[in-house]
Parts: sequence; C-alpha cells; structure tokens
Amino acid sequence: LWGRGIDFEKFKPLEDKREIKRKYRMENKIVLLYVGRVSQEKNMDILIESYRRLKKEYNEKIKLIITGGGPRLEELTKKNPDILFTGYLKGKDLTDIYSSADIFSFPSSTETLGNVVLEAMASGLPVVGPAAGGLKDNIIDGYNGILSVPNEVESFYQGIRSLIEDESKRIEMSKNARAFAESKSWDKVFEGLIESYKTVLNRNSILKSA
Repeated sequence: LWGRGIDFEKFKPLEDKREIKRKYRMENKIVLLYVGRVSQEKNMDILIESYRRLKKEYNEKIKLIITGGGPRLEELTKKNPDILFTGYLKGKDLTDIYSSADIFSFPSSTETLGNVVLEAMASGLPVVGPAAGGLKDNIIDGYNGILSVPNEVESFYQGIRSLIEDESKRIEMSKNARAFAESKSWDKVFEGLIESYKTVLNRNSILKSA
C-alpha cells in the first residue's frame, strides 16, 4: 500500500512562530492542534478530557485548536468555549494553523494512512497519538512523537503533558518529525515505487530465463 506524498512547499515549519501566534491571539502559549473530522469515531472526548486535565495544571499557558467539520462540531463548540474551533480550513489558512501549533494531538484509533499526521510532521510538529492503525507506522515513539495506549485518556494526556514539560524534547522531536516526513515526500514515494517496479521486472526476467 503506497502512502500519499506530502507537499513540502505548503507544509513546513516556521523558525519564528510569534507572528502567526499573534494572529490567533495565542502569544506565549503552547498550542495543541487537532486536524480532522469532528465526529465520535475520532475519539474527540479523549482529546477534550485530556485538555481539561492539562488546563487544571497549566491554565492559560496552553490552548487547544480543533480544525475540521463534522457531526459533533456544533455540540462541542457550545460545550467548550475555551477551545478554538476553526471549522474546515484549506490552503494558506490550513498551513497557518499547522504553523501556529507546537504539538499535534490526534486521538483517533481508526486512521489508515494518517495523512494529516504527515502534514503535521512536515510542519515540524511532534505527534501524540495511539499505537493503532496507520499512526503506529508513522509515529516512532520517543523520536518524532509519542505513542499512547489506544482509547485511553490517561496515556494520551500523559503523552501531551511530557512534551509540555520538556521543551528541549519537544524541539528535538519537532526536527525529527520534519526529517521523517521528508522521507514520505512525493519524490521518495515515486522513488520507492520505481524501485519496486524494477525489482518485479528483474524477478520476472530471472524466472523467464530459468
């Protein structure tokens, strides 16, 4: 199964996030980001409960942004006025949101290819997500993010908390996330595809000559 490549001209980290954070009035905050469908199967309750616990510890030091549309958007927006719900974004608005964040928080255990996770990594975000589905293929625990126990609030919360607490680890994982995402670029995807075709052709040639 071939992954979808990431456009590195669109998704890239910013050396200085201050201007983009000012745009969203989040100066001096550690920004947690979720991008995806706002629905039950995405484990939004795990994300929000983790944020509630973190707010008790860090109060105004952190902010959660939820980007995307879905059947639970209206309900969750009304219940959580302290969370920034942007709705569905695309183009520069989407890349700006990625650029404003510090940690990508993705609780869903049902992902396959996990393209938003690769977009986040390309933007230089360490990812906290469950060891399930396509996420466990993209998150290298302790290198470019943290794997949590699927469907468990405590593990997910602790993963985010560890990155809030340790800035040096967060910065190192940010660099590693970008490097990992580069290995998933369109060029790398096509290189891998071509190599696979060559292997198949060589194998067929050997079989025919045998």
